[in-house]
Amino acid sequence: MLITYELEEKRSTAYGRILASAAQAPQPPPQEREAEALIEEVLTALHRRHGSKIDILWRDSIPQSQFAQACEMWIAYFRAIIGRRPAEAGRILRHLYDDSTDDEQDAPETTAAAADIPKTDVLPRPPQKK
Repeated sequence: MLITYELEEKRSTAYGRILASAAQAPQPPPQEREAEALIEEVLTALHRRHGSKIDILWRDSIPQSQFAQACEMWIAYFRAIIGRRPAEAGRILRHLYDDSTDDEQDAPETTAAAADIPKTDVLPRPPQKK
């Protein structure tokens, strides 16, 4: 998905602040189990509020007619995260953005045009079936 220059500039500024604050007080990413439990709480709350509309977060492709709904759900997802207590929100975001365990072999194949588009690995994990 393409974003405007202004939005990219804001994102870059925010990442800069995050990195600067992390350098002052480095913390390891949370344990996988802890992060998954926190994310599960976020997704449960989102499901209560939005129902099955949140399923769009796990789709591999989204038709243009549903871009607005996808944006709405992504915004709701991140607002739900940052609306938590700061320590919890920080643990969730550190988990989502931690790339220390990423494996290059797991990266999906991309076309030449798609390779030029920055990619994010911040997809929420689907709720676990119990």
